[in-house]
Amino acid sequence: MIRTLVDEEQEMGDFTIEWDWRDELGKQALSGIYFFTLAVGEFEAMQKVILLK
Repeated sequence: MIRTLVDEEQEMGDFTIEWDWRDELGKQALSGIYFFTLAVGEFEAMQKVILLK
């Protein structure tokens, strides 16, 4: 795991979360393929993103 962006209950609605491409220690992430997971109750979805520098 690189970083957790949100780990708390949210009210219903639309949200935008932006990642500054830094890890938990504040270091810049390297170019590569990253996977992220969205978990809401019983629902869980995984997607991938590519970071090119």
